[in-house]
Amino acid sequence: MVKNTSTSATQKRKSRILWANPFCLLDTSSGASMTVRQMLLQLTSRGYEVQVLGATVFDNTKGMGGLKEQFPDLNAHLHQLVEAEDGPLTHQLVVSYSHNRNHLTTHEEGLWYNQYLYLLDSFKPDVVWFYGGQTLDLLIANEARDRGIPVAFYLANGNYKASNWCRDVDLILTDSQATAEMYRKEVGFFSKPVGKFIAPESFVAEQHKRKRLMFVNPSWQKGASVFVQLAEKLERERPDIELEVVEARADWPAVLRETTRKMGEQRSALSNVVVTPNTSDMRGPYSRARVVVAPSLWWESSGRILAEAMLNGIPALITNRGGMPEMIGDAGIAFDFPAACYKEPYQQLLSDDELQPLVDAVISLFDDEALYQSYVDRAWQVGKEKHHLDRATDRLLTALTPLVRQQAGNKDFAITQKKRHRQRLACQLSNKPEFKVDNSLQQLISAKSGAKQANEPQSNRLWLTDNFTWQVKGKIMVLDNRASLIKSGLADQMVATKAFGIVAFDPASEVKDAKQYEGSDYIQLFQHALLGDGKAATLHACVAPEMTSTLTPLPAEKLPKRHHLGAKPLAEIPINTVALDSIDGLGNLDWLILDELSDAMAVLEHGKKALTDTLLIQARVAFQLTHEKQPNLAELQHWASRNGFRFYRFHNISHYSHLPKKLSAHTACATEQESGDVLFLPSHERMAILSEKERMKLAFILSAGFAAHDVAFDLIAEVSQDKALEFLEAQEFLPKSPSQNGSSISTIEDLKATVAKAPLSLIKANHSLPGHLVVSLTSYKARFDNLHLTLRSLLLQEMCPDLLILWIAEDEKADLPEAVWQLEQYGLNIQFCEDIRSYKKIIPTLQSYPESFIATADDDIYYEPRWLTKLLENWDGNNKTVVAHRAHKILLKQNNKPLPYRKWKWEIDENEVIDGKIVPTGCGGVLYPPHVFHSEVTDTSKFMELCPSADDIWLYWMASLNGAKAKRSNYTFQLIEWPNEEGASLWKENIHGGGNDQSIKAILDEYGCPWEKPIKIISELAKGIKVLAFTNDVSSLVVISHGVGSLIRIWPFETPPTNEIKNIDIMPKIMLGDGRPSNYYVCENPAYNSMLQPFSEEKINLLQQIPVNTVTLNEFSSFSKFDWLYIDNLCDLDNILSYADQALREVSIIQVKVFLGKTHKRQCSIIDIVKNFTTLGFRLITMHGMVKPKHENYRLRFSENARNLDLIFIPTAKFMSAEKQEKIKYILNELIGFQGS
Repeated sequence: MVKNTSTSATQKRKSRILWANPFCLLDTSSGASMTVRQMLLQLTSRGYEVQVLGATVFDNTKGMGGLKEQFPDLNAHLHQLVEAEDGPLTHQLVVSYSHNRNHLTTHEEGLWYNQYLYLLDSFKPDVVWFYGGQTLDLLIANEARDRGIPVAFYLANGNYKASNWCRDVDLILTDSQATAEMYRKEVGFFSKPVGKFIAPESFVAEQHKRKRLMFVNPSWQKGASVFVQLAEKLERERPDIELEVVEARADWPAVLRETTRKMGEQRSALSNVVVTPNTSDMRGPYSRARVVVAPSLWWESSGRILAEAMLNGIPALITNRGGMPEMIGDAGIAFDFPAACYKEPYQQLLSDDELQPLVDAVISLFDDEALYQSYVDRAWQVGKEKHHLDRATDRLLTALTPLVRQQAGNKDFAITQKKRHRQRLACQLSNKPEFKVDNSLQQLISAKSGAKQANEPQSNRLWLTDNFTWQVKGKIMVLDNRASLIKSGLADQMVATKAFGIVAFDPASEVKDAKQYEGSDYIQLFQHALLGDGKAATLHACVAPEMTSTLTPLPAEKLPKRHHLGAKPLAEIPINTVALDSIDGLGNLDWLILDELSDAMAVLEHGKKALTDTLLIQARVAFQLTHEKQPNLAELQHWASRNGFRFYRFHNISHYSHLPKKLSAHTACATEQESGDVLFLPSHERMAILSEKERMKLAFILSAGFAAHDVAFDLIAEVSQDKALEFLEAQEFLPKSPSQNGSSISTIEDLKATVAKAPLSLIKANHSLPGHLVVSLTSYKARFDNLHLTLRSLLLQEMCPDLLILWIAEDEKADLPEAVWQLEQYGLNIQFCEDIRSYKKIIPTLQSYPESFIATADDDIYYEPRWLTKLLENWDGNNKTVVAHRAHKILLKQNNKPLPYRKWKWEIDENEVIDGKIVPTGCGGVLYPPHVFHSEVTDTSKFMELCPSADDIWLYWMASLNGAKAKRSNYTFQLIEWPNEEGASLWKENIHGGGNDQSIKAILDEYGCPWEKPIKIISELAKGIKVLAFTNDVSSLVVISHGVGSLIRIWPFETPPTNEIKNIDIMPKIMLGDGRPSNYYVCENPAYNSMLQPFSEEKINLLQQIPVNTVTLNEFSSFSKFDWLYIDNLCDLDNILSYADQALREVSIIQVKVFLGKTHKRQCSIIDIVKNFTTLGFRLITMHGMVKPKHENYRLRFSENARNLDLIFIPTAKFMSAEKQEKIKYILNELIGFQGS
């Protein structure tokens, strides 16, 4: 009986599984990690007890987001065991120095191994499960087998062709039948396919817009080269098809640049491709996807995204490789590419004929709705039958049950181990390991990078101290003409600061492992290229690579003996040089590095524009010449003095020792100077007008890069005396000053403690504004933990408002912490409202206190006591002035439209010109006077549609529409955020995710550009203007429709071409002409649609002819008068104008878009058009809106040939009514943009 009871009790315990592998399953850049994690979550839901042991190793650091949310500073836990919570799972992770599996040290592997042994003996799993084939991974199965524990292995690729890894493995699980079959045939072992594990809550969208072609993880193996070719062809032939790239491990810009370079014209972006950063929540991308393309070129075990696509009912276009066809069944199309494509490095380009079937398939699935819907139905069915999570879990449980049933965890492992031990020693269970930090690797790296060579006094390290925090705004851009930073090891240290962006040229291909920089966010390396005059040159390859140069080596008799062999020429190789001024998209160039083996003077002469605002030029000069035309100090200094630079100092002088080599290696006696760097700083005139941002950049460069702490101090002092003293203390030039209260606030935790303990009193208004002042903010549940700290800092202001108000959404009222409620006794006013996201901080206040000044604050920021005082002091008394402690400046393209948000001038200083393009950022605090906004500012439906997450953009536009302008205060606001593991900042979505740019586009379309001219509510005059449009120029019609009362478009179809045109009336199936039946020619490119027959129907790609009836302008005007005729020369103008004399008598403006290329028969020329309208009583007042085709290339070029332009005519009548004159003036000035008299 006792035995039976014991057995029964044992059987009731949960089955135990230990997942062990030195990777992190929270890695969102690894499909295998995501799949295993979901498997383990399913096992816990089915009653298993699961433990996870891993390390902080990732396929790509882009996948670290989930872990960093819990542990923002992993370095603080180096060589310790941390526990990451993941729902029912807890991940035990050994924190490693590197996140790369190949870089784990023996110490780190030892820590992981000892923790694994401890878990085996303390957790006593029934099954150990793992993947991986490195040495440490093999010990996982070995130790489990030594204890009699069954071992399972997860296999999801084709790389395990050896047999030793599975010697101790009892069960092999795969993700596809194809993988299982391949290994059975090629290696001989049997495995069980269980499929993919997809969590619907993160990967299955609720709604599907089905508008984009989607490609996930743009790596070479996944077919990035094929997709780039496909995208480029679709951009040319079908620009209406949108494409979306979702990054995972790979970096899209890098593969795009490399592939397009091989295609013949390097591109940095494609107009039809939207890029989405790596994300753990794929519902957004799948909600937009119409078709998934997965042209994998390596042997793909299955393809996780294909299972995800099927679960979303999305058809897939794939290669016929591995398990991919199995994943989609008949819910997609498989393609076979040439064999060369399937070989590493997977960068083979397809010919047009080889690519065309894929292009045709994409177009068919976008154009043929019936065909597409049939594939959608099949995809839903495949997803349901093959990839449903419950079915996959059932297969997994069936495979694991025979192993779990053994209940190996009930065994006494000591007995098993003793039997297997050759020496028959008494075996003890493993104790909990002690985790010790080992810094030997870091010390070795630091020693190497900081080591000084006897003949090179420059220390190849950054001179940084932990005691000083640099506040450098924007990335410091460095251009290095011979990759000296990379070769010296300094580049890697610079990248670690995340403050530098480095563009390096390597003309002699001296950098050995160049591939490591592919896809880097901080280093771009271009081999076999260099700066120069932009012309072709000759690279003289020498025996010594460091002597290879575009300059001709001197003959041996002119060289010292030590250079005779090295300077010997081997070959002459053509090489292209790049003129600095021709580089497109370089942005600010802060630091230029020139070598002594290039034509430095040519670089400088052809870079004057690019170097206008450069902060440092570092040019190497040879004192002992080795090549012809090497730059000398006199030439460099002459150029510098005439282009805004001055000589600063020599640096990094290289010496040669004449002692025997063996002796000189041990004796620091090298007296002959061979070469050195010359440093040039901005001239004294330029230095005097540097902005604070530029001063801090230059100070950082000089201090960190050259240990020039004295000049750095001088520059910092111009920005902040306090910061300069802090810098001197950090460099130990001054003793640290004790703080006034005997303790310094050195960390965020100290600051939190100080704010939390500070005594409060009831706020009493003591400001000097001529009206009621409200400080207003909002918050939400994820940020409630630190909310009381921000509120306390606002209650501690030296200048107090009349009201401090906090707005909370109604449904989060119950979640508000007691620490916040307690602040009501000190004057905090807590109110509740509709959840309108970040707009809660101001919209309810504007509605409740319309006559008040409003200062906005954010809920996750510390505001020091002078914050409000400084905000109010900077207001100039003008109710059209908005004051901000922090702001950005809109920068414009040539067409006067804004550059992408990330390319604006960030964090401007108080000297910025107040020109209407300054955009306040809310976190620093903004003061809004009463009635400063446009009346639509509180229109919830408008801002939630146009700018749902970009309140700063909306508020800027609303103030600008009302004629207000923002200014930056003279207060240096120090941005200190409270650490928060839950609350995601909007700036991540808005800046990195492109949310701000989407909002800006939407609000531009709605309200136009406030910096061009004041935009007012449409006047009564404008409301009375009617436009008759017979043109394909849809974009112009969008603009026009926003400024007039109504727009009538002659159009052969029932629906408008875009819903962006306002106040539109469609006149379908009736076209302008001579009143007789005619044809309308519909072309593949809608811009060529016309009543005229195309010259070449094949070239223009005529799709169909539609029979239409025509009506004359005179007949049309008899039932609908109009003020503005907008027409183009792709209609039958001669016929139309033959019957237009009566209709045009009341017309104020005629606008004719003239397409200059002859594409259609009977297409009128400019001379014909002017002659016709002159006869009808109109005169040409201007030619407007000339458009030239843009050619993208490495250098920006524009064609000299215009493509189209607008002719603007007004009546010749000397006497016109005042109303007609006002209409003409309004249309010309406000809508067309003509500023004549």
